[in-house]
Amino acid sequence: MINPSTIRQVCNNGSVASPYWGERITIAQVVDLLVNAAGPARHAAVKMNARALLEKMEDRPWVLGAGAHRGGTGGKDREADQTQHITLSVANATYHLRLDKSGHIFEITGPGLKIYYPWASPGTDVGGFYRGQGRA
Repeated sequence: MINPSTIRQVCNNGSVASPYWGERITIAQVVDLLVNAAGPARHAAVKMNARALLEKMEDRPWVLGAGAHRGGTGGKDREADQTQHITLSVANATYHLRLDKSGHIFEITGPGLKIYYPWASPGTDVGGFYRGQGRA
């Protein structure tokens, strides 16, 4: 369980980008999504990255760049993400909270987070494949 004082600090550190695009969502709603993703009933991969991102967001200002949307601008040799996702930035690093059909986080991507495969069983050899980028 995430400490309530951590949740308050993360909310206080958040702001909304201007211009903003995608579906409207509040800072508190984004934090709630992350807290739920870090919960005990969630897949270990999602839980670990949600906790790691919340720690980053507790220590520094962060910006909600876009509510739930598909596509975007891509960048840094990446194509635009065609999975429904929320975009936020912490200390000039961009993160995607990738959402399932129910609007729950199923994957979190971004610098400094480990690449996990929440759809694969623990111990599964995924052969270095990551969203079609080929072998590592």
